[in-house]
This record gives sequence, C-alpha cells and structure tokens, in this order.
Amino acid sequence: MIYKSGRFSLLEMIIALGMISIAGIFILQMFLASDKLNARAGDMDTASFIAMSTLEELKASYDPNRLFNTEFVEGSQVAFGQGTFFVIDERMEFASFEFWNGFRLYKYYDANWQPAHLQIVEDEPSAPQNEDAVFKLALYLTPLEGEGDTAIIGLVSVSIYVWDLRNVGGPIVDFSTKLYFPQVGELI
Repeated sequence: MIYKSGRFSLLEMIIALGMISIAGIFILQMFLASDKLNARAGDMDTASFIAMSTLEELKASYDPNRLFNTEFVEGSQVAFGQGTFFVIDERMEFASFEFWNGFRLYKYYDANWQPAHLQIVEDEPSAPQNEDAVFKLALYLTPLEGEGDTAIIGLVSVSIYVWDLRNVGGPIVDFSTKLYFPQVGELI
C-alpha cells in the first residue's frame, strides 16, 4: 500500500522537472525557428521593396542613360552586353550607351541593407571579396527583338533578382517585366 502524505517524493519531482525541461527545449526551438523565419521574412520584404524601387527608378528615368546619372548606381558593377564589368564610383552620363546589347548591373548591400560600395571589379561578380556584402541585387536589361513592323525600338525585358549571399539557393526576390523607353529611339 502506498502512503500519501500530501507531499511529492524526490522521484516524482525529478520526473516532473525532466518533463518540464523537455517541453521547454521544444518551446525554445520553436521560438528560435520563428525568429529565423521572421528575419527571413523581413529580408524578403526589404528585398522586394528595393527591387520595386529599382524598377520605379528605371521607369522614372525614361531612358536607360539617365539611370547612370542617379545615386542608385554608385558603387555598383556594370557590364554592357557580354562585356567586362567595371565599377561606377560616381554618377556619370553615358553618351554612347550600347543599348541594343543590354546591360547587367550588380549592386551589393550589407546586413542592414545599406549599399556596400565596391572599390574594384571582382573577377566573379556573384561572390565579391567585400566582407560587408551580404545581399546582391542583379538588374538585367535586355532589348526585345522583333522583325519588320513588329520591331519596337526601346522595348526591353527587365529582370531583377536579389540574392542572400550567406545562403545557397535561388534568389529571395525574382521579378521580371517589360518596359518601353521612348527616348531610346533617338540614341540608336
């Protein structure tokens, strides 16, 4: 017969503490996982905002050349067509923008989403040596080709991607659209 005095035995206390500890570990893991998901969602939100801001900056320029005379491109890597990359260290006007070849622009951001300015051209733009670079925005502008009467000079395909360079995998933002630049016809 078990005698109960209204108190817990030492064995009952150890079992109860063990069960509380195990439950606490699972709850702590849930909080840590939700913190990581929250940080990832915040990065995705900021990346989406920057991608849309980039598109709006491009739309507002009315001409791809005007984009290069804005603060947005400072510290970015740019390549025209399949050419080699160079770093834009200050705003500049391109009088002879080879628009028919398109261009690629890579802009890097630190962990707080502040622009990380590159000083030199990296051999492989997808993996900069700048330790501050945590996120990469890639902007691709490709003129759309048509034949005969269907050719519309100034119609381009715009693709914007944002990658988290700390994580392997696809971009956290992937956005594509088409834009028309009425001023481009005058450049060609």
